[in-house]
Amino acid sequence: MPVTCRAVTSLALACTLAALGGVQREFPLGVSFRMTFGIAAEKSPRFTVRAEEMRDRSVETNSAGAVVMRWCGHAKVSDSFSVTGVFSPRADGGWTYSLSYDGNSSGLDVEDVQFPEIEVPRSDSSRFLYPRQTGLLERPKWAAAKPGARLVSFGPRFKGFHFVSLFTDGEASWYLDTRGDSWRHPVSFALYNGERPSSARIAASCAMAASSAQSGRLPYEGVVRRFDGGWYDAARIYREWAVCRPEYAKSVALRKNTPRLREIGLWLWNRGRSDAVTGVVDRVRSDSGVPVALDWYWWHNNPYGAMAPYYWPPREDLQTFSATIRSLCEKGVYVQHYINGMCCDMKDSRWTAADLAETAVKRNGEYFTSLFNRFIGHPSAWMCGAAPVFQGRVADQTKQLALAGSDSVYIDMIANDACYACWSTSHGHPRGGGTHVVDGYKAMVARIRRENPGVHISSEEEAEAFLGLFESLIVLYGGYERLAIGVGPDCEMLPVYMAIYHEAVTCFGNFATLDNVPPWDEKWPEDQRRRETRDLVAEFPDQFAVEVGRSAAWGLQPCAHSLLPKHATEAKFAPDYRFLCDTAAFYHANREFLYDGEMLAPGRLTCENARVDFLQRGTYTKDGVYKTWTQEALPTVFHSVWRAPDGRVGAVLVNWSRQERKYDLETPDVKASGVIPPRSWRLVSRK
Repeated sequence: MPVTCRAVTSLALACTLAALGGVQREFPLGVSFRMTFGIAAEKSPRFTVRAEEMRDRSVETNSAGAVVMRWCGHAKVSDSFSVTGVFSPRADGGWTYSLSYDGNSSGLDVEDVQFPEIEVPRSDSSRFLYPRQTGLLERPKWAAAKPGARLVSFGPRFKGFHFVSLFTDGEASWYLDTRGDSWRHPVSFALYNGERPSSARIAASCAMAASSAQSGRLPYEGVVRRFDGGWYDAARIYREWAVCRPEYAKSVALRKNTPRLREIGLWLWNRGRSDAVTGVVDRVRSDSGVPVALDWYWWHNNPYGAMAPYYWPPREDLQTFSATIRSLCEKGVYVQHYINGMCCDMKDSRWTAADLAETAVKRNGEYFTSLFNRFIGHPSAWMCGAAPVFQGRVADQTKQLALAGSDSVYIDMIANDACYACWSTSHGHPRGGGTHVVDGYKAMVARIRRENPGVHISSEEEAEAFLGLFESLIVLYGGYERLAIGVGPDCEMLPVYMAIYHEAVTCFGNFATLDNVPPWDEKWPEDQRRRETRDLVAEFPDQFAVEVGRSAAWGLQPCAHSLLPKHATEAKFAPDYRFLCDTAAFYHANREFLYDGEMLAPGRLTCENARVDFLQRGTYTKDGVYKTWTQEALPTVFHSVWRAPDGRVGAVLVNWSRQERKYDLETPDVKASGVIPPRSWRLVSRK
């Protein structure tokens, strides 16, 4: 029987609803929505319709046991405008939700839909998990927040997973996802303080393709539920659905067809001419005893950060360049070259009005541009997914590298950034959100693959939208402190993506450098060159080991950034260099777990903590800038638990510190205790 509500901000049932078969089931949520309307063609200000502004609101159960919520009538849209949210019961105790609307006779475009916005209980210790990078767990400052204040907002950005969760110690946790086709859409998540004491509001929203149609619907369904457990348990809820998707199977098949990647024990992310990038490769191969991959940046004639998408020819003579690639490949080195696949240099002499015409357009009519490289001052235009001329140039650059003998081409930014809305009226796609940017770049990658059979393609960070399209992804957030992302006394980066997709995607990467000095391109202005005067190894003695150890424990193929010959020979680098080689050897010897394996529940590891200081510097950090971050109590032993394809279970432990450490490990699959020597690894089998 319908229940009409006129004095509440959201719809909720305080009673017990009858489900199928006479089973009684309580629907525990307060539910709301927000829809953004506007006339984009006129660049008019947008306005938001909220659930509490609708004239009538009702809730009922239908014959299938679903909770049907309906909001009707709005002064700015139309008297006949209605929004319907349906929550269908699931066997796991959760609810599958959907949203549709009808009666939009206003002529206004629907541009964004936020649904569901659910009200849940929380305490001042409640933590929020959301899909920033590999997964960020954050405890908001609840006590200082005003009622209704937005505490966390993430997106629209590509994500390695599409769920959020609120954990409250001692009580049930809450889970909300946007499964289905959401990965192709610009989706956002948000956390608000509740209007009532000890409550919070969790929301998901979708940037829609702008449409003034009378009716429409949220272009995916999702799930909301309560559960007992922590971040890993939330990841498993999502994984149950994710591994059944055809894209997952495609990604697994692609991985199986690239056996050379499985053999890699260490990536060297090096930059410059042949003599600069290859000098240390043979030494590392010998010292580590494992196959090595070279991720080769700054091989191109143009300065890094300028003249994209034009990279060919190389900055040395073609004969030397090709001979170097051939020599590396003959030694078994996996060779990958960098290009940018999304941006176009607006100061390059080849930049024309035709390039501007393919640039993504913001809602206000401005072009989407960024300045990445502060040293050369060339703004970059972000190209739309519908950019055939630009994408043809990217394909041409890839072809040149394939002909030169490269094993793989790293096409920057796509998997991390091709998720924005484009409001152009001349590109032939719907204005605003939707899937056109994603679909355009997927088509470009498919074209490059067709034109270069046998050549691998890599990209930046983890994104479900491109699952099964790239042989490898660079993932840097095992060293998140250096990148100043997710740092704070109440933040922790977690390997949530790996818990879902590890055995289906090859991931490598780290920005860890042995001397903490970012590389410098010889083609940048000499008067801006950094002049290092501090002993950054002595000041930050544990940073490299933490970054390398955590990344490998997460199952990422080990990687060192800007590794120079001196790092393998000078005494002050010896402890870190030895740890790097030992890490590569351990990873390679245990690939059945760390490459092939499925991540299992981490359980609990007890060990000593230690203070670690981190230097936060990137490629474009100016001379004399030394930002730092301190982890006051970082566990000295990192760990993870894996199930190999043959069913064996093993826990991986690494003591990154410079002292011997005791540990006590208890997980659902492995229990162990003991002592680990400094800067060393250990594999503990199931007991």
